[in-house]
Amino acid sequence: MAYLTDARYKAIGQTVLYIPSEDLSRPVEDMAKDKDLVERLEAAMVHWIRQIKEMLSSLDSIEMPEKAGPLDEIHFWNDRCKDLSGVKVQLDSAVVKKMSDVLEHAKSSYIGRFNRLAHEIQDGSQQAESNKHYLSLLQEPCEELSKSSPDEMAGQLEHVLTLIRVVWNNSPYYNTRERVTGILRRVSTEVINVCQNVISIDDIFNGRCRSSIRTLEQCIDCSMAWKNIYKKTARVHHKMSEQGWVLDVTTIFAELDAFTQRCKDLIEICNSQMYLNRMEDGEQVPLPLFAGARGPEIARSMQELERVFSACLKDIGSNKQIISDNRSTQWLNEFRKFRMRVKDVEVMLTNIIDWSFETVRTVEEGVLLLSCFRRYANREMIRRIFDMKTVQVFEIFADELQAARRELSQKAFRLEPTYPYYAGQAIWAMSLVRRIQMPMQAIQSAPWLPKIGIGDETKEQHRQLSLAAADVITKTHADWSSSVEPCPLQRLDQPLLTKSLERAGCIEPNFDRYLLKLFQEVFYWERLNMEIPPQCHDVFRRREEMRHLREAVGLLCRDFNHIVASLSQDERLLFRDRISFLSRKLAPGFSKLLWTGKGAAEAFIKESRQGAAKVQRIVDHYKLANRQIMEKCMAVAESWLVDIDTNRVYTFTELQETQAEHRKKTLELLKQVQQEIIEILSTMFEYFKNDSQTVIQHWGKYLGRISLALLESIRHNVQKSLTALSKIINVDSKSGSVALLSVKVLLVENKIELEPSVAEMAELFCSYIQLIAAEFESWQHIPGMLGHEDRNPPQATNSIIMTDEDANKVQMAINNGMAVAAVQLQNYLKTWDTFRDIWEMDKDLFIKRYHRMNPTVAAFDSDIARYSEVANNVQMQDTIVGSQFTLLDCAGLKHAIVCHCTEWQEKLTELLRQIASDRLVEVHQYIVDNTAGMKYVPQSLVELQESINLHERLLHERPELEKTFPTTEEQFVVLDKYEVAVDEAVLEDLRRLPPVWEAYCDLLLETADTLEQHKDRFRTGLLADANDLKKNISNFIAEFKQKGPFTDAWEVPAARESIAEYGAQSDVFKEKDLEIKAGLKIFNIEHALSKDLKRFDLDLEAIDSVWALTAEWEQSWSQWKLLKFQELDTIELDSQATSVHKRFTKQLKEFRDNGWDIIEQSKARVDAFRRALPLIMDLKNAALRPRHWEEIRLLIGREFDEKVDLTMTRCSREFDEKDDLTMTRCRREFDEKVDLTMDTIFEWGMDQFADEIHNISQSATKEMTIEKVSRHS
Repeated sequence: MAYLTDARYKAIGQTVLYIPSEDLSRPVEDMAKDKDLVERLEAAMVHWIRQIKEMLSSLDSIEMPEKAGPLDEIHFWNDRCKDLSGVKVQLDSAVVKKMSDVLEHAKSSYIGRFNRLAHEIQDGSQQAESNKHYLSLLQEPCEELSKSSPDEMAGQLEHVLTLIRVVWNNSPYYNTRERVTGILRRVSTEVINVCQNVISIDDIFNGRCRSSIRTLEQCIDCSMAWKNIYKKTARVHHKMSEQGWVLDVTTIFAELDAFTQRCKDLIEICNSQMYLNRMEDGEQVPLPLFAGARGPEIARSMQELERVFSACLKDIGSNKQIISDNRSTQWLNEFRKFRMRVKDVEVMLTNIIDWSFETVRTVEEGVLLLSCFRRYANREMIRRIFDMKTVQVFEIFADELQAARRELSQKAFRLEPTYPYYAGQAIWAMSLVRRIQMPMQAIQSAPWLPKIGIGDETKEQHRQLSLAAADVITKTHADWSSSVEPCPLQRLDQPLLTKSLERAGCIEPNFDRYLLKLFQEVFYWERLNMEIPPQCHDVFRRREEMRHLREAVGLLCRDFNHIVASLSQDERLLFRDRISFLSRKLAPGFSKLLWTGKGAAEAFIKESRQGAAKVQRIVDHYKLANRQIMEKCMAVAESWLVDIDTNRVYTFTELQETQAEHRKKTLELLKQVQQEIIEILSTMFEYFKNDSQTVIQHWGKYLGRISLALLESIRHNVQKSLTALSKIINVDSKSGSVALLSVKVLLVENKIELEPSVAEMAELFCSYIQLIAAEFESWQHIPGMLGHEDRNPPQATNSIIMTDEDANKVQMAINNGMAVAAVQLQNYLKTWDTFRDIWEMDKDLFIKRYHRMNPTVAAFDSDIARYSEVANNVQMQDTIVGSQFTLLDCAGLKHAIVCHCTEWQEKLTELLRQIASDRLVEVHQYIVDNTAGMKYVPQSLVELQESINLHERLLHERPELEKTFPTTEEQFVVLDKYEVAVDEAVLEDLRRLPPVWEAYCDLLLETADTLEQHKDRFRTGLLADANDLKKNISNFIAEFKQKGPFTDAWEVPAARESIAEYGAQSDVFKEKDLEIKAGLKIFNIEHALSKDLKRFDLDLEAIDSVWALTAEWEQSWSQWKLLKFQELDTIELDSQATSVHKRFTKQLKEFRDNGWDIIEQSKARVDAFRRALPLIMDLKNAALRPRHWEEIRLLIGREFDEKVDLTMTRCSREFDEKDDLTMTRCRREFDEKVDLTMDTIFEWGMDQFADEIHNISQSATKEMTIEKVSRHS
């Protein structure tokens, strides 16, 4: 138990001494003499000594986790104080002291060691309490320190170090060098822990480099700050304190220094990612865009370099678990490998840079390429190659400056057409300056380029060349100034417009070209910031004015010329009035209006352009309408009237239906297109309807052209449609035939026919142009549809199609192809003439003739063999045969011929067998059937009539039947001779035929006498039965009216049973009446069915419905009467009772004349039940209290017990005890008792006080509600 107790409490960090359950109430001296007790107590004390030794040994050897901070130290001493105090309390307990006294009196050898250990526990408890007390000063600052960030820790660390000095100077136990060094090392560990919490290894290796570098630098700063605070505090302590600061600095900061170096390693990894893998805050910066022919290849090389670096980074990143372990030496090896591989990557990058500059030819390309590699120049090896390539760029710039100097000295300039002569030369010189300026700007825009000696020399050359170009510009300007006219403004005195000499009918601006050149010279010289001659100022000030006016005039000319150029000669006639109107508008611009008259010119231009814009809108609308019409005509031409799928074989009906449907849809589409054209023309005519008669005439011609274009589209459509059909009908020797139509070769009415026939195909294909033309019979021409008179109206559209030469040529080709196809089809059908006799001969007539000829077996055998041979020959013929555009299917014909052959064979064999076998079987069956009929004694009138008819027929048939016997025997002889299979039963019938026939003839004579006797007997019986039936029906109806279940004296089951019995008896009478009627008809005697029986059935059905409703009410009542009043659902009862009451009321109205009391009696019981329901609802209220029942008793003046369970059955029990009552009287008194219970049970006075009882019940409900509210509140 001691070990179990120790193990249990150790698990929760406590030391509990096991106290054995011994009786220690005896005197100590007596217990010391009890050896067994002493042994048990010593065993317990030995376990205590072991526990205490373990506790004391752990007091000096404090084992903390590797990353334990100062808070862990504080928690340790708190737990140690609690544990030692607990043991001290146990040692001071009375039981332990009593056990110690017993063992001390027994002079146990363990008591001395136990007392020494107990004393040590006492000292350890004091030490732990003291350490806990002083270390509690660090509790709150260390908690804040653990929650702070690296940049916040500097000030907190100084405060924590000051408190540690306080503990060191004042604690009696915690002032040793080892413990102070340990607590300071824990502070360093805490600094590492806080820093490691903010360092994300995943962020570092996921590319969040800059943020990670900032974090790592903060951690390094925090570590250095802690060391500086420690050193500063140590110096102050040495200076101000008598106790020296003699601590192991290496132990305190060894792990912190390793952590700082680890942070620097991680910063190097981040820098490598930034410069070699383009990583910025978790995302890879896009790869620089390398220009030039080698750009894509450079990019691929850079991607390969980055892939190598990523593999290197992945390898070192796979060791994340050792990165945070500052004591691990494995990291040093891994990081050394990483540095070596990064150097290899840098060598690759150096080679790429060197290779990429091989194609650099301009300064801009070099600077751009250097900018692409700029981010990599932070690495030392890359920086050297970067400087070399910068020198190469400046050398290219120097060569460019030398080439520009040569061009300037030779003056080999070429002017652009848009530049004036003098200013163009200056601009050329300026372009040289710009040409050398662009490389200079590229260099100046790259201040990050390293400083090198050749750079300054190249810049000086650039400055000197720029000065030389400026001298050339100055000299050219002087030459131009001397060439300017004295008064250039005089050149503005000329008209605005002039007619174009190059384009007939067009106009152009009439502006002097010298002024344009002058404007250009002045404009460019001003841009070059050169002085302008005085005579040019006035004219140049009006440059913008003249430009706007010139542009306005140019726009006017452009508008007018665009209108004229966009119209053909015929269209100009249509727009004649509008062009004349514009010409009149423009007339002042050719003579009166000059370039100097700005206001008048602007008004003229504005007004003229408005007029031109109006005309242009009409022209644009006209052109758009023409394009739309032409598009629609093209749509008409492309919408073919024939749509044949060459990959499909049509049946004739399918071909007709699909093409008719396609023509219908296409014609609807064409009519829709025509209607759209008419709508377009109608809209367009709105612009011309008010023009001159000449324009209207040209509009009519225009409509005619549109109509002809549409007709041409239709004609083209028809021609293309017929051509498509012709290509299929006429077989091309190169492309081969196309199977268009599936034609069945059939045998119809003993003739070989094609389905479809040649005539049907010819009718379809040879008149296809007529089919298409018929679709356009109602087609109208556009001028007529628009109500415009057409002086030369074209023919009707269908006539145009019918008379179209091209279309008729195509139709003729179709006809010729159809004729060839018809000849080939007829030739093919003639190949079947060899089998014509098989189907043309009438089989039935032949078999009849064959029968009359009485053929021999040899004739049968010869004919059957011949038809088998014909069938084989037919099967050898091809089933599917291609002919021109048709695909002949001969399966139907072959099947029909084979069927004919088979039919011939069957008819011949069946003829012989049926004539022999069936005739013999028929004779025997005839004898057997008629013999049984003659021997049968008729039991009814129907059977008597059948016997009479049978006898008469047999007498008539006997002579004819006897004549066939010799012929039948001869047929069986022939069948036996030619081994025709005949049933054994038929042969047996052949042998029995003579004796059977003789017996049959004798029986026929005896049957005549027997039938006369039966006739007399049946006639007399039928008349007697008819009279008896009439009397029985009358008696039956009278009995029903007298004894039927019409009152409530009947029980429901008995009444329903009685009604069923009456109905069954009525059915018997009806069947009997029908039987008599049929029998008398044999003797030609009429008999009418009983009308009284029909009326009886109606009454019986009515009384049955009454008792069915009564049974329904009785069933409901039998269920309710067993329930207590408190259990009754009055709402449901009232609903059901109301429904039954309505149905009884309806029956009472319908059957009032029948005098059936049961309806009124049942209805009365339902009424009584309904009257009792309101009072019961009030009395079964659960809110009624004894005081309320007392009020009711006082109200009616009777005493009763409200707790008695009143049910319907209590009344019935009372009636059961009265033996002298009959069942009817018991039921009546039971109903009265029910009234007493449900309604008149309150004859004590309750029904007279129904309203007062209702008020008492309502008051009880309200009082109960108030009580519930009071209890809840």
